[in-house]
Amino acid sequence: MRIISTAVAFGVMILISSSLLYAEGPGKNVQNLAILRVEVDAATMTLTAFGQGFLGPNGRHRPAMFLGGSPLTLTGEISQTRIEAQLPDGLAAGAYRLVVAVFAGGRAPRLDSMDLIIGNDSKVDPTQPLVRKIARAHGVGPMELADVGPLNSRILVFEKKNPDTGIRVSYVDNLRTFGVAASCRWEIYFNGLPCSNPGPLVFDQYSGHNGGPLDNDHRSSTNFGTCFGLTEGTHVIQVRVGPTPGEVQGDCFTGWKNQYWALEAEEVY
Repeated sequence: MRIISTAVAFGVMILISSSLLYAEGPGKNVQNLAILRVEVDAATMTLTAFGQGFLGPNGRHRPAMFLGGSPLTLTGEISQTRIEAQLPDGLAAGAYRLVVAVFAGGRAPRLDSMDLIIGNDSKVDPTQPLVRKIARAHGVGPMELADVGPLNSRILVFEKKNPDTGIRVSYVDNLRTFGVAASCRWEIYFNGLPCSNPGPLVFDQYSGHNGGPLDNDHRSSTNFGTCFGLTEGTHVIQVRVGPTPGEVQGDCFTGWKNQYWALEAEEVY
């Protein structure tokens, strides 16, 4: 489950998370219908869902919206990316499932759902399952001395659920580049290859020298990047070290004195 947004309306707080439910006949996955975001207007007590595929693949089918199993009255203009409905008066606190259904002829409907947990402002239970889940590999050491090649200890296996999302990677470590006007490059690889969209996720470090003692700085470093164009399924994410193109190769150190490091990944739009 992933948190999409938070809204306060008519005296309640609404915390929203998404759980995709696609169906079109036995054994088929339909991924062109999706609720991506929900907004609540407290003044008009309307709920607006934003996403895609609300009118079906040919744009000619009218959707239906349900909250907690009860149909909602659709209001306003409906499009492929926007649908609006009236919320019932006196909506009680609790957990609800919002469902958008598109019925196309005699076939099974296309469905998508989003879970709404509703409670009074001061009584939202923090133990409810709204914590964001992030895949993580981490540790204290070892220090990697390789100047070129993949780092065997900085590796993470990640399961991607959707074909049209990206993988956001966070990498925290202690990095050192030693040498005279030398440089090292740390890069995030996916399945043994650089990211192609938007491009390689690289983090360069340069060590200068002005006639005095050589720089020997060990720096804690935090780096982020998002890679798109990766298929759904299992991906191996790994840190690789090497030279910065056009620069003198430095003596590269990854990690120091058993300092904590972490490699994290999450699926994002």
